[in-house]
Amino acid sequence: MEYILSDGSDPGCIFCTDDDHIKEEDRLILFLGQKTVVIMNKYTYINGHLLVAPKRHVDGLDKLSEEESLDLLLMGRKSIGILKKVFK
Repeated sequence: MEYILSDGSDPGCIFCTDDDHIKEEDRLILFLGQKTVVIMNKYTYINGHLLVAPKRHVDGLDKLSEEESLDLLLMGRKSIGILKKVFK
């Protein structure tokens, strides 16, 4: 309900990690790698819903380098493994 009732003001990019005024904890960042970030979904529909995203701003996955693409895929797989272990 918090999201639905919000005034829609733009708090800035949720992916940018150089912002000193917003703590990683407040943005629900679980992991911050060199190329990838893993964030909990604040307004989740199901338990364990995560966002695994590249740190670099691009307008499509096809714009990522091979290294970024691989890191994104491997971090997604690692995140799934952790969720399976935690949720049994």
